[in-house]
Amino acid sequence: MTFGFIEAEKASFPISRMCRALGVSQSGFFAWQERPACLRQQQDMVYLAHIRTTFALSNGTYGSPRTSDRLKRDLAVEALRRALVARNPAPGLVHHSDRGSQYCSVDYQALLRKRGILISMSGRGNCYDNSMVETFFKTIKSELIWPVAWQSRQQAEIAVARYIDGFYNPVRRHSSLGFQSPIAFERKAKEVS
Repeated sequence: MTFGFIEAEKASFPISRMCRALGVSQSGFFAWQERPACLRQQQDMVYLAHIRTTFALSNGTYGSPRTSDRLKRDLAVEALRRALVARNPAPGLVHHSDRGSQYCSVDYQALLRKRGILISMSGRGNCYDNSMVETFFKTIKSELIWPVAWQSRQQAEIAVARYIDGFYNPVRRHSSLGFQSPIAFERKAKEVS
């Protein structure tokens, strides 16, 4: 952060003076300038390149918010594809979501319909309709995300996958499922049916 400030202001103030005022060494600043970008910075630069390309191709009418929505949609479609391969649900499954643009997208809904999955969406402005998944997000954030300072996005993604597949679904007991894990609950439901 400090070195970024010096970099941004070096045209206005001498580097040596800013380093002294901020309590950092000049050699540290110059070493920072030479350091290669971390993985997250590299990913951000690719994302920025996509936004700039999209903006240029659209004659300045299509930019960051829409590109971000497209990337969210692509991520949601890929996650749905993976889930369908892993679980191979029978037609008639009910898929419930909020009204996020990624779930309303033509691609996402077409994939659901193609597999015979019934689409269910929250009512507009109904924050309670999706309370189970919101509880999951709060749980994963408080038990995994917030307590850890992640070194990279990839490290966080691996940890989230391990948490869900190795702990949350097979081990963690849920009061809403009669204090069983989701996998145990699902197994018992299949035995009954």
